[in-house]
Amino acid sequence: MNIGKKLRLNKIFGNDGKAFIVAIDHPTYGEIRGLERLKPLIKNIKDGGTDGFLANPGAIVRVMLDFPNTGLIMTVPYIKEYVKYSSKIGVDAIKTAYFGNPKMKEDDLDKISMMAAEAEEWGIPYVLELIPIDEQGKYIYNIETLKVICRIGAELGADIIKTVYAGPQEKFTDVIETSGVPVIIAGGEKMGSNSDFIKTIWEAMKGGAAGAAIGRNIWQSSNPKLISSIVWKIIHGQIELDEALNILGV
Repeated sequence: MNIGKKLRLNKIFGNDGKAFIVAIDHPTYGEIRGLERLKPLIKNIKDGGTDGFLANPGAIVRVMLDFPNTGLIMTVPYIKEYVKYSSKIGVDAIKTAYFGNPKMKEDDLDKISMMAAEAEEWGIPYVLELIPIDEQGKYIYNIETLKVICRIGAELGADIIKTVYAGPQEKFTDVIETSGVPVIIAGGEKMGSNSDFIKTIWEAMKGGAAGAAIGRNIWQSSNPKLISSIVWKIIHGQIELDEALNILGV
């Protein structure tokens, strides 16, 4: 990894190599409930605790400049010019996403390789979101599937993989070790309870995850500041599960 990538990643990942990122890039997928007013939301979450935000180019230009010293990952399409643009506006990493059949087509592999090579050229860390989907459009929570797809992403040049968590935590460790690069977990759909969500984060971290990039389970909760504070502390090893649930009031 070149020096540019290392310096940028230092703004997101702590000395412990862990990171809690709040994803606010959902409007391009048609999801805006909870994201109507970004500035007060971001301030609230930062007051709770986060290492950075994952956002679209427009939100970064319009909103994030009001929050200096905040780690920024920009979600971009598979267009290499966006890598140069990300360097120009000073973000700390880029992210592309693949939601689909775990057996990726040659074109998909080529696009990922292209972005990885361009990111290396510009010294921009490359986060690759890989979410395996079945024929019914449902997430695939299968350890063997995750092992294969995450390793493919790493082999193609991704610096960090973002994917779903599948338990038990002892098996998820296999995904981490097979990948060969840091893996952060996605939050997915809003869970039925905050306690279930917190337990998932705790299990993923015990399984070896390098952190999490969470959206709806933070900003669609009734108390984003509290939930982000608990998640940040779990990810950075400051509290255990029983303490987290006690803070939550469970």
